[in-house]
Amino acid sequence: MAPEQLGEERVGPAADVWAWACCVVCAAHGASPFAATSPGAVIRRIVDTGPDPAALAAVHALAPELAAAVQRALITDPAGRPTDGTVLVDLLTSRESPLHEPTQWDAVREEITRGWRTLPL
Repeated sequence: MAPEQLGEERVGPAADVWAWACCVVCAAHGASPFAATSPGAVIRRIVDTGPDPAALAAVHALAPELAAAVQRALITDPAGRPTDGTVLVDLLTSRESPLHEPTQWDAVREEITRGWRTLPL
């Protein structure tokens, strides 16, 4: 759960960005970035101490540029995260991004945004 879900703050798309980052870390590391021995310890890690450095290091070992986006998405204050999926895709596929490879990321960007355009809102 994103930090704002544990308090009285408004929960919005930034919580989804948080969840995306947690999934990426889990895929790279094999465990949650906030894994701990008790629910209270998990909550404390989420709101106070931050993600496990070893978990972030696992993402960094795979792709340093992706790790930078993941770290930004795991900022405790939702105002510091990409605000929604569109901003996150922009961050990952921007022409200024070290991740940008026109043949690969432009296709990824188009696939994601085409899917979003088909969703009834």
